[in-house]
Amino acid sequence: TPLTSVKGYLSMVLDGDVGPITAPQRELLQQSFVSSQRMANLISDMLNLSRINTGKFVIEPSEVHLPTVLEAELGQLREIATNKNITLKMDIPTQFPMLMLDEGKMHQVMMNLIDNALYYTPDNGTVTVQLNDTPSAIEFKVIDTGIGVPRDAQKHLFTKMYRAENARR
Repeated sequence: TPLTSVKGYLSMVLDGDVGPITAPQRELLQQSFVSSQRMANLISDMLNLSRINTGKFVIEPSEVHLPTVLEAELGQLREIATNKNITLKMDIPTQFPMLMLDEGKMHQVMMNLIDNALYYTPDNGTVTVQLNDTPSAIEFKVIDTGIGVPRDAQKHLFTKMYRAENARR
């Protein structure tokens, strides 16, 4: 897609494949790269909605180490946190079981939740990501100092294209 091409060229420039760049150029190019990744994620979400509506949404489970997936997503989002002076904390147990999951879809879920936390957390805030293996469940938590979701809006959180009133403002 054209977006893949843009991301590829940005990556090449950032990697120095076409010559040296200045620190201010690097910062702007890095922001562009992160934004293009966010756009790719949005497109992927829209395609998944379409697949769900047409009954073509497929889950492809495989053995996955969830902390590795989470660390990869955090790696992509650290630049956003740094640019907003947000402290991004990670709390992952040293021992964690392998799970049967659709790895690609887990990447999307984690990226969306952490990205939203970063987006709605003001500068100098904190976003903490936790992964827990409890006796009854695997828990993935994103805790932030952002605007929050009003209690009366929480029942709509997982409906298609919903955004709480405070987020729209």
